[in-house]
Amino acid sequence: METGGTHRAFLHCSPSQLYGYRFKIELGFRQAVHILVAYAYHFWMLGMKPLRRGSGDQYLYRTSDQYRAALRRKLRAYHLYAQLSRIAQGLLQHLANNHTAQVWHCFRM
Repeated sequence: METGGTHRAFLHCSPSQLYGYRFKIELGFRQAVHILVAYAYHFWMLGMKPLRRGSGDQYLYRTSDQYRAALRRKLRAYHLYAQLSRIAQGLLQHLANNHTAQVWHCFRM
């Protein structure tokens, strides 16, 4: 019996293996947040109207084309920032796993 969200590759895994994969994914996000500050972005837009907490959505169809274009640029900057931080995290993990001796040699004790 297969559910719609289950990938076939995971059908033959034990629960402990699945939990191990989940743990690694969660640890990766935690590392991204705390070490690389990957999702602590602050991309301000000067012309952006301040919103009160809990006030709801912005009605972008009521704004100018210039404002919407600036907002698209802001969202693109956020996505690129998050993607680059994940690439940096992958490079750090590669160095830690495959070049351990060289990495520790660079630290002065």
